[in-house]
Amino acid sequence: MKKHHLEEADPGAAYATGLLEVEKIFSRNHSVVFAIDPVTQGIVYANNSASEFYGYAREKLVQMHIYDINILPKEEIRYYVESINKNKISQAFFTHRLKDGSIKFVNALVSPLSIDGRTLILAIVQDITAQKEAEEKMRLSEERFRNLVSEMNIGVVLHGPALEILLVNPKVMEMLGFTEDQLLGKKTIYAEENVIHEDGSIFPINERPVYEAFRTKKTVKDKIMGVYHPLIKEHVWLLATSQPVLTKEGNIQQVITTFTNITENIVLQKKIQALNTELRDLSKYLQQVRIEEKNTLAVEVHDKLGQGLTALKYEIDWLKKHLTDDKPAIEKRVAALLVEIDKMVRDFKKIYGEINPTLLEHLDLFDAVNLLVSTIRKKGGLKITFTSNTENQEFSPAIKLTFYKTATECLNNIIAHASATDVSVSLTKHDNTLNLYIRDNGSGFDLSAVNTKEHYGILEIREMVYAIGGKLNISSAIGEGTSIELSVVIVS
Repeated sequence: MKKHHLEEADPGAAYATGLLEVEKIFSRNHSVVFAIDPVTQGIVYANNSASEFYGYAREKLVQMHIYDINILPKEEIRYYVESINKNKISQAFFTHRLKDGSIKFVNALVSPLSIDGRTLILAIVQDITAQKEAEEKMRLSEERFRNLVSEMNIGVVLHGPALEILLVNPKVMEMLGFTEDQLLGKKTIYAEENVIHEDGSIFPINERPVYEAFRTKKTVKDKIMGVYHPLIKEHVWLLATSQPVLTKEGNIQQVITTFTNITENIVLQKKIQALNTELRDLSKYLQQVRIEEKNTLAVEVHDKLGQGLTALKYEIDWLKKHLTDDKPAIEKRVAALLVEIDKMVRDFKKIYGEINPTLLEHLDLFDAVNLLVSTIRKKGGLKITFTSNTENQEFSPAIKLTFYKTATECLNNIIAHASATDVSVSLTKHDNTLNLYIRDNGSGFDLSAVNTKEHYGILEIREMVYAIGGKLNISSAIGEGTSIELSVVIVS
């Protein structure tokens, strides 16, 4: 039968008494406690908690050596024992094997213990397996996170609770033009003037996404930032989103910020804006040319056709007055000719008014539209209402012409095609936006079936609206009438 390590050491009575004192102290202690002989490395004492933890009876434990439960090589165990015996180590982390073969991570508080001139090593052992496993899971999770982040095609920056940069991936280093060493540990790497908004104004530090997310503890999405790149000496455009990670107590644990390089999109967008500006300027120029051509044509029509018709009417009037009574057939034909000429004069005035709306030179927009509505109302057959808050307000000639032309075209189309009985016209200005809204209860039409290339009136209106920077919306459905809304922001 294997001897107890006390028997191998042939302890004296005082020594045995000392161990009994240790037993009195630790036998009912919930902590795992044992003592070993530094010379033999044998376990000379183990309390009940040690027996329960390791799965061995106490009598069995005191017949074992420390290397029976510690999986370190004997040479390393000997080193630790000598260091503890010399008071060089008071705490150590080990991996122990239990009777059932399972492995436990332990934290051992160790200290030399002198009994009757002999030195033992007393160890109080704490099971930290769950903690170690959690730490290992965390380590693996962080490793996976780092690997995932490093492979992502978007920039990622991880900030700590004090907004210090803890992690950056290669993509964000490429975007920002800095190395990992230049970024880690920093709160910000850009002076305030090096980050700008789309309009070129400075993007203040406290308004940047990570600072706003830190301050509000809410996700800040899709902020566009122009960031100066020190290597290419120009700004790159980034779309940034910052998401805070909170502790159970609601405090900031981390802030994760992602960046997407949208420089190409921004450059393309600015080119498109420049082209739109050029197109709008061209459209304004074409509108001006068209107006001048119409004015020239109007003058020529007025001077030649208008005056010719008037002269012709006077001549026929003279003939009618000088006809003898014995020519009734000729008198009848002259009277009919006068009626036809009167109709031609009215048509001429209508056409002349359309190609040369001179009333806009003498009336404001409110009065011009009001006169247009009143003229249509007098013709009968259509109930038409007009509301406005723009009386006595002045607008630019281009806006006046566009709104008047739109109202004229829409109302003429309603009369000609809509079979409507009720029309409402609204001309209003709220804040700095001028709106024209026309609604009828007519037959309506299928917008998808309309070929605008064949509707030159709509094309001309759209071109005029585009030239003034306005918006035109047409809504219609078969049997549900039509509504047209024109709006433009008035620039002082």
